Amino acid sequence: MTELCAHLGKLPRLGLVLVIVGFAIPWLRSEDITLKDGRILNDARVVSESPLAVVIVYHGNLSSVSKSLLPDALAARYPADQKALAKIAEEAKEKEASRSRTLAAAENGDPGAQFEAGNMYFTGDGEARDFAKATKWYRQAADQGENRAQYKLGRMYETGEGIGANSQEAANWYRKAAEQGNASAQAHLGLLYKKGAGVPKDINEAGLWIRKAAEQGDVPSQRELVNCYLTGEGMPLDQLEALAWLHVAAASGDEEAKQMRNRIDFSGWVRGDIVLVVQHRSSELIQAIAANKLQKSNPIPKSSIAPPEAATAKGNGSGTIVTTSGYILTAAHVVSGSTSVTVVTKQGSRKAKVIKVDEANDVAVLKIDEGTYPALPVVSSRQAKMGQPVATIGFPNVNIQGFSPKVTRGEISSLNGPGDDPRKWQISVPVQPGNSGGPLLDENGNVIGIVVARLVGGMAQNVNYAVKSSYALGLLDAYLDSGSPSATQANPPPRFEDMVAKAEQSVVLVLVY
Repeated sequence: MTELCAHLGKLPRLGLVLVIVGFAIPWLRSEDITLKDGRILNDARVVSESPLAVVIVYHGNLSSVSKSLLPDALAARYPADQKALAKIAEEAKEKEASRSRTLAAAENGDPGAQFEAGNMYFTGDGEARDFAKATKWYRQAADQGENRAQYKLGRMYETGEGIGANSQEAANWYRKAAEQGNASAQAHLGLLYKKGAGVPKDINEAGLWIRKAAEQGDVPSQRELVNCYLTGEGMPLDQLEALAWLHVAAASGDEEAKQMRNRIDFSGWVRGDIVLVVQHRSSELIQAIAANKLQKSNPIPKSSIAPPEAATAKGNGSGTIVTTSGYILTAAHVVSGSTSVTVVTKQGSRKAKVIKVDEANDVAVLKIDEGTYPALPVVSSRQAKMGQPVATIGFPNVNIQGFSPKVTRGEISSLNGPGDDPRKWQISVPVQPGNSGGPLLDENGNVIGIVVARLVGGMAQNVNYAVKSSYALGLLDAYLDSGSPSATQANPPPRFEDMVAKAEQSVVLVLVY
């Protein structure tokens, strides 16, 4: 042994390590391992273990193998952790019980359970994969209005997976889910319209559904929307809007959007003086998407004053009654893409018609019937001054803050909006999603503007914008009549709380569907 050690001392260091390993840990020597499932791992050895598995290296390959598959002699060296086995058995038992409860609830007609049962059979999770049973449960859930099941049926009919391919059926089920706000269904329905698969080819209809999906945060739809705005197919030709949506998609971390942004040459039309406008618009879009997601994750709570119509609304904003006959002033983007609108007044809920929209200035006029309403005067904004006190009343974040109107106050911070846009003011009045469309009031309670946006991100602190009333009066003029109140010019102006008490009678919650 002394001579052996002397010889070893003369070996290079690597040779010494190899010889010591060979002598000290003989069980790491390679051997042929036949697993209980019949696999043979030649020239293999165990290199590590966990409570229930070992990692075996053979011919340069690594494989994690359950200890239950090891041959008895090898399993004796690496016994399974009994606590871990008991935990897995308990989890399996609970999972099986959960599957049984799901199937029982599905049999009793619960649409959510029917959708989950469809998933179980579609994926083979705990049950043998069975497309016929999956389709049966999806269809039962879909027939009860479960939009996830409707979307799943649409995908099955589009791809033909587990069911015969049928583009018309795919479009039918996508539409049902899309109309309930399912973003994935909206995206796929838009693409079917773009291709003319299962529905007549209609670029404008494609753009409508793609935008709806994009507004809910579907990144592929956001990229598709960029192309719509760049080509004018499905959306008005608008390079600024294209760039804003591209920033939104890239901000989500999407690599394809980042590469797309690098490929498109915007240098010919993106001037330095409108970079702020694009930044503001993309921030506004990100804010709106976040609000949509928040509303989905925080369903509108039950409230003693919540109108029942709010439970199914896809969005909301604020508005102002400006004639006693029921004409209402709001922001165009509040009602954009809506199929119907309900307005909640002090007299109750009313169906509203979209009478006129000016998207360029972000102004819209609505009309409600069935009564005479308290109205606020809309006056020219030309006399307003920087630093002038202003306020707004509206319905921000109703799913969190509730359905009672909220008032905030501040000043006119600048006579121009983003990028020195002369149509808007910058205001310090705090606003949130849901304030859009609400009135900007002077000290007398006259409407001198419409709240439309806020700047978020970066160093922005309480930077908000309102369209000047002068740009709304041109749209509104045809509807002003003897029922339009005259401007209030009290000097001194009324107490702030008195002005608010009067004005809130004319401010309405706008629900869109």
